[in-house]
Amino acid sequence: MTARERILGRIGRALEGHTPVPRPEHVRRAAPAGDLVEAFCAALEAAGAGWEAVARRADLPAAVAAYRERAGLAGGVTVAPVLRELDWPAQLAVEFGTTDGGAELAVSEAAAGIAETGTLVLPSAPGTPTLLNFLPDHQLVALARARVVDTLEAGWAVLGPAPPRVVNFVTGPSRTADVEQTIQIGAHGPRSLYIVLID
Repeated sequence: MTARERILGRIGRALEGHTPVPRPEHVRRAAPAGDLVEAFCAALEAAGAGWEAVARRADLPAAVAAYRERAGLAGGVTVAPVLRELDWPAQLAVEFGTTDGGAELAVSEAAAGIAETGTLVLPSAPGTPTLLNFLPDHQLVALARARVVDTLEAGWAVLGPAPPRVVNFVTGPSRTADVEQTIQIGAHGPRSLYIVLID
């Protein structure tokens, strides 16, 4: 008899006559009532994020330019490669790819938005680099209206049976209250999160 068999045998004998502890049932929150996009936008605002809606994907560069002007930003814009095909204005000085921390404004695309919490589902892929979600002070995220789902479980389901190795769930701008219980914005990610909903 091996050591493994002896150990498992002792465990089995010790468990004889014991009633197993039942596993708790999975508790699932109720899906938001009413229009999912309205619920998503209300949750976004509650989390401190801003948003606007545009009619077409082609309208995204103009929305980015308007946001940059409103925010008083002067630097270039780093854009996820998945958005390369859009017509980006020359004055934005767009660079495609990831960032080393030098980008003040990053533009990426979400795989889904979760209505119950206002959360963005941001998978890592060559077309959507993860660092765009964390290093810039300002993050602007494109999200198709059709990709707003009701619950966290549905957000996971959007990723399919083989999700990427890294998936970030982002709700509002980065914040912490670790120091003297005072909210600090931008502690470990963007100070500003803005979503452009595309019809």
